Order: sequence, then C-alpha cells, then structure tokens
Amino acid sequence: MSPKISVVIPSYNYGKYLRQCVRSAAEQSCVDHEVVIVENGSTDGSLDIARSLANEYPNVRLVSFTSNAGIVASINRCWSEVRGEYAVLLCADDLLTSGSLARSLAFMELHPNVGLIFGPADEFSGDDAPTETPYAMRGSPPVIHSGEAWITERCRSGINPIFAPEAMFRTEMLRKVGPAPPELPHTFDLYLWLRIASETDVAYLTGPLQALYRRHPSNHSVAYRRNVLMEMQQLWAAFEQFFLTIASHSKRAAWEMLVRKSLAKEIRYCAAREFSLAGGGLASSDYKPLLVFADTLDPAISSRAGREFAWAIRVRVGPRAANLIPTLWVAIFHRLFQRYLWKRRARRMGI
Repeated sequence: MSPKISVVIPSYNYGKYLRQCVRSAAEQSCVDHEVVIVENGSTDGSLDIARSLANEYPNVRLVSFTSNAGIVASINRCWSEVRGEYAVLLCADDLLTSGSLARSLAFMELHPNVGLIFGPADEFSGDDAPTETPYAMRGSPPVIHSGEAWITERCRSGINPIFAPEAMFRTEMLRKVGPAPPELPHTFDLYLWLRIASETDVAYLTGPLQALYRRHPSNHSVAYRRNVLMEMQQLWAAFEQFFLTIASHSKRAAWEMLVRKSLAKEIRYCAAREFSLAGGGLASSDYKPLLVFADTLDPAISSRAGREFAWAIRVRVGPRAANLIPTLWVAIFHRLFQRYLWKRRARRMGI
C-alpha cells in the first residue's frame, strides 16, 4: 500500500545537515508518510549517513545514484520516486517543523479543489536549528485563493513567496506538470507553483511555522542571488516557460504584461540602489546589461527616477553626486516600503 505523503529529499554534499533534515521529516506524527533520500553521488560521506538513516527509520527509503547531474536532474529524480497522493520537496539542509505534514494533509483532505498548500516559514543560519516559535496568526483562518488570483499576484509582484519545504501539493498535479525544465536551475519551483495554480486553487495555512529554511555559504542559490542580472533573468525564464505552457489561456497576455512591468521596475530599482549606495558590487560598466534587460522586458517603462538614473549613467555622474538626485532615493525608499507591505500581506494571506 502506498503512503499518503512522499517527502523527497535531494542530497548532494550536505552530509552535515542531512541527519537533522531527515529526522525532522521521518518523525512527523499522525500521518502515513515516507521519506525518500535521493542521493546524487556525494563525496562528503552523505551516502553512509543516508544508509544509517534508512536503517534507523522504517519509513525512510534511500535511492542512490553514482553521479551528480545537476540540480534539475536531481529534482526530476525526486519526482520519479514520489509514491504518495501528496508530495513535499525538502532540501537536505532544510527542516520541517513538528506537525507540519499533519496540518497540511488535514486541510488538503477537506478541500479537494486545492492542489497546492503552503504556510509560514522562517529562515535561520548555522548548524543548529532555532527553538521553534509559533507564528502569531491567532484568529486568522486558512486562506484559499483561486489559481488565477494567485497567479495574478505572482505576476504583479514578480516574487516567489514559497521557499519549498513549507509547501505540499497533490501528486496528480505533479504528473500534469511533468519534469522540471532544464532551463530553470534556480526557479524550477516557481514554475511548478505557477503550473499547479493554472490547474487548481492554492491555499495558505496560517498558524505555526511549517518549515525552516537554512541560509549558509554553500546554499545552491547563494552565487545566483548575488548576481542581480542572473536572478532577474531566471525569474523571467520561469514566467516565460509558464506562459509557453498556457499559450491559449485567456489571461496569458495580461499576466505577461504584468510581470514584464514588475520585473523591469525591480531591475531599475536594483541598479539605482547599487549605483547610489556605491560599492554594492556592480562596476559602472555592469549597469548597461541591467538597463538593457529592463528595456527588453518593458520597452514602454517610464518613470522620473528611471530617466534620471539613465541620465546619470550616460553623463558619468559618480555615486556621490547621484546621492544629490532626490528621485533616485525616493524610488529606492518607495520600493523598500512596497516590499515591507508585500511581506506583511504575504504573512497574512500567502500572496
């Protein structure tokens, strides 16, 4: 008999975190679940740790490969091992909180129209997980968004609100979506959420933390997030790939226009911020690709701050002088305030 939930864990050279990760999943109570470690040719002893965990826990299964073919191949290997009606992707350096699976499963079983559910998650750093503290959402019921409404918010903000371990989705949705595209090594998860939302409703489970996302120097996303241009290109690639799969959808054109404007504004904001702060890691010659990409996404983009920033670059105004251009700072503070409001809304409603 197949388990109700499959928690799949892609593993590659995260041996120092693997035991803690697997235990956080294997020891979940009140659910019928399996934990599948997909080991991808680690060289740090992860395979031995995985074997000992499979021997220690009857609900832990090990699948090992002799080589590492990259993150996308690893994710697709994980998808092929899902046996349960529901699936959770838990990276080997992250953790599930106590009761996480039971809370998600209970809601999904009551709402067959929901194909994806996620809840609050917090970041932490270091080898030891923080003491769990419930996220204060007293009196706030879970929120169900129509898939179209959720996609609209993703396009409007251009932000992925889900780390990954706090999300549970129906396996049937995974089968509809198919393998993770090789073009999306950093944003395959966003593509997955968008594709599921195009088929079904999305729920946000308020209440206690559902997962803990670990930040550390070896994170797969560290180098990628340090490169503004690469990060934005990958975000756009996820949306672009999504739009290709829904070519006949009535809202496709409106969604694409929304996300083009959103990402173009974000790119100009990042460029202006780095230029004004001076020393953010971008040399003067590196601004042009950012501005070109913003204009490629939205040729009609127009703002006073954007025009003044472009002018400052053309006439070689230095960062000190740029600080005297008021609308650059206004744009920066406005964007920071927008992000603050978005985070508050995301904590409350998941969008």
